[in-house]
Amino acid sequence: MALSVNGEPISGAGGPAIPDPTGAPDGQVVTTTGGAYGLAAPPTRSPVAPACVSRWLLDDSTPTIVDSVGSDDLSYGGAAGKQGRPSPWGACLYTGGLAAGHGPRGAAALAPAAVTVLVWVKAFAYASPDQILVGKRQNNAAWSGSSPTNMGICAYCLPDGRVAGSVNGAGGGAYVAPTGTEKRIALDVWCRVAVSYDDTDGLRLYVDGQLAGSAAAVGAITWGSGSWTIGVNNSGSGVAFSQVFDGFIRDVQVCDRVLTAAEILRDYQQGIGYAP
Repeated sequence: MALSVNGEPISGAGGPAIPDPTGAPDGQVVTTTGGAYGLAAPPTRSPVAPACVSRWLLDDSTPTIVDSVGSDDLSYGGAAGKQGRPSPWGACLYTGGLAAGHGPRGAAALAPAAVTVLVWVKAFAYASPDQILVGKRQNNAAWSGSSPTNMGICAYCLPDGRVAGSVNGAGGGAYVAPTGTEKRIALDVWCRVAVSYDDTDGLRLYVDGQLAGSAAAVGAITWGSGSWTIGVNNSGSGVAFSQVFDGFIRDVQVCDRVLTAAEILRDYQQGIGYAP
């Protein structure tokens, strides 16, 4: 299989098409200017990941977001919360119109000692400050920081389009992001983001099935009593930074162990309809 740009195979100077390390079918993987991550074609629905304990597909038409695997349903923080837009599956969550305090939240008791969080995202624009993809707040108090320092664990998008991961542990905080904007997620294409952590292997960030960075362990996660939140920092109305992600978010899965690199890659491949 070969890497491609807008459906055209990429080749070296006078050479054959460059193999795609993810194993995706020809035409599926897009490499935009600068080598950004992303899929030219929309993903299919991913299977349930190994050790998944909660899954929010975000295709709900009611204020309740059903956990299709466990019992940790989420709800919208306000009437303006649900933003429906077309997607490959019909409805999905468009977070660009959300306000602070109006995004999906809940499941405060969901706090595994070891964790992997997976999410499909499609960005429409990069923005400042950091944009929340998914994470669990340490508390639900009003907060006005410009980066997700109040999260037990979090996946988010930096203003330059790079995806990042963070965790707060007993020994302090850890942060990881790929270096260089050539590793940003491309606009208007789908990306699979995964963040994993335990106090042995530390923090790991994956984009489209590939390891994008890692950081050393900082002790047990300091989960706190706050809610999981998707697409926006639920800090309540009137805060300085709501950290809204401008794009689609779909199929968030929380696993109660660190998935292996092979499992992360397989989840991505199955999501794009490649791996059986």
